[in-house]
Amino acid sequence: MRKYLKLILSKARIILAIEAIESNKRSTIRKAANYYSVPRSTLFDRIQGCSNMAESRPKSHNLI
Repeated sequence: MRKYLKLILSKARIILAIEAIESNKRSTIRKAANYYSVPRSTLFDRIQGCSNMAESRPKSHNLI
């Protein structure tokens, strides 16, 4: 599977997990993280309002 496709699928799983927590389909972050196979810390940070590193970096920042 290509790296880009894996990235899209992991972002989709994170979004689904957050939606499940907010709609009470999964009662805890731990259960949602296990069900959707995403890190608990990532879910916790996203729910608390933290953005990921790629989104917080300026667009003009060159990666070497």
